[in-house]
Amino acid sequence: MNRVKAIILTLTLAMGFSLFAPNANKAEAKVFWDGVELKLGQIGRLAVLEETILFKLEGNERVFERNLLPGETYRIYNFKPGMLGVGGGYYIDRDKRVRYQTPSKAKLSQVKKENAPLFGTYQGTYTAGQGLTGVTLVLNGRTGEFHFYAVDENPGVPSGVFTTSNTYDLRTKSIEIKAGSWIQKPGSYVMVDLAGKYNNGYITGYLDGNEDYKFMMKKVK
Repeated sequence: MNRVKAIILTLTLAMGFSLFAPNANKAEAKVFWDGVELKLGQIGRLAVLEETILFKLEGNERVFERNLLPGETYRIYNFKPGMLGVGGGYYIDRDKRVRYQTPSKAKLSQVKKENAPLFGTYQGTYTAGQGLTGVTLVLNGRTGEFHFYAVDENPGVPSGVFTTSNTYDLRTKSIEIKAGSWIQKPGSYVMVDLAGKYNNGYITGYLDGNEDYKFMMKKVK
């Protein structure tokens, strides 16, 4: 069983932690860096020079996952002091056992340009069980925040905020906003997913695939 788990994890790592980035292939127009696709949200890459440890951070505690071997390469999505993040809360020590590289600003700008709808602030309204509700959607690439609140037409709606994970399909101009975790939860409210289309600064679509629950948001920043 442990052998099977190790094989699965190795394949996951080799694919750039695609299991920790929902619909990553769908999200991005393809931009290549030295022949390898540069992913939205990726800030660099590393090559393992000497055997090193992959670990997961749970709070401030390191939880051992497996040893990484010389010759393996990984995409880097974030960093902490002395550590490089490969996604999903997993990290590698940033030391002489690895070689870390960053893409050019031009490459990073190209990825961001191709996925421009996933950056910025959108405001508008949506309709759900509680009636008409105001919404501000703050997108920063794959991550974001969904803020909802009362509008004049429906002043009794409480305010709430949850995190999101986001994808964009350049070909179809489709956007998916997946609910993450609560930042501010009002009462018994539940989080929702959104699926829609981007067109000239507007996102329109439905909540949770329900055509009775429509939303429309305009990019304001």
